[in-house]
Amino acid sequence: MRADLTSPVGFAGIVPITLTAFEIARLVALMTPRIPEAERIRRGLHWSWWRRCHQALARACHRRRNQARASESTAARPPPIPPRTTASTPIYD
Repeated sequence: MRADLTSPVGFAGIVPITLTAFEIARLVALMTPRIPEAERIRRGLHWSWWRRCHQALARACHRRRNQARASESTAARPPPIPPRTTASTPIYD
């Protein structure tokens, strides 16, 4: 039995949910004309190159920022506090 596409009721009498943004984008993509394969490959390779360059730049910036924070924290860090108790002194007074 085929479902009637004009009916708001889906399979087994269940009303389907509304379209999601992803589904709408997919339907629009299905209706647009396809670009030639060579152009699609060129665009894909260009995007991949851009993405890897962007990730390398982001990695360098993160490392530089983390190194700056680490050097600031070690320079401003106070000396460690010695423990309050030793084996010769009682824990509780």
